[in-house]
Formats: sequence, structure tokens, C-alpha cells
Amino acid sequence: MTKSGRAGPKLFAQARGPIRGAVVASWARALLGAGAALVLGEIVDRTVGGDPVTGQVAVLVGLLAGRGLLGAAGPMLAATAANGVVDDVRARVLDAALATVPAADRRSGDVVTRATEGVEAVGALAGTFLP
Repeated sequence: MTKSGRAGPKLFAQARGPIRGAVVASWARALLGAGAALVLGEIVDRTVGGDPVTGQVAVLVGLLAGRGLLGAAGPMLAATAANGVVDDVRARVLDAALATVPAADRRSGDVVTRATEGVEAVGALAGTFLP
């Protein structure tokens, strides 16, 4: 966090890699879907023409399987990004709490509450809105 209390660009630095991965996975998934639509059109064309379609069906199954795997990768990358943000925010909260409050005045319950509940809320938001 910056001194003004707003999130700075470094806050989400650990999440950049997984976010890029999620974007690439979504683009690849879209391309596989378009390829599957083209192969399906060819299957229909060959079926109407009376030609065999076994090779095209195998390609279609492969494209759809790849699309499904990439669909599962998106949420995993989002969770990875959220975990990176949560770890970073938790470290920053603890550092700030320990640096600003004298040792005699520290209330461990407040520090623990800030470092767990509040940071987990940030993680939920990061997992939802970052990707």
C-alpha cells in the first residue's frame, strides 16, 4: 500500500504471471472453440456428402478436450494469483503493525485479526476480479 492508503502497482506484482497465464489460456480456449466449430462444420459437410468422418471426429474430440483442460486452468491460475496477493498483503499488514506500534502497546488480537480476516477478504476480491 502507498502512504495514502491506496493499493500501489507493486501490490499485485506477484499476480502478474498467473494473470497473464489466465489471459493466454482464455485466448487459447477461444481459438480451440473456433477450431472445433470449423471441424464440426466439416463433419456435417462430409456426413451429408456420404464421406467417412472418423479422422475429423478424433480431431473434434481432441479440440474439445483441450478446451476443457484450459477451462480448468483459468480458476487454478486465478487462485494462484489471489494467494500471491494475500501473502503479500499479509506481510505488509504485519510489517506495518509491528513497525508503527511500540512493543509495549501491541495488542496481539488486533494484529491477528487484521492479518487474517481482512487479508482473506482482499484475497477473495483478488481471486474474483484480477483475472
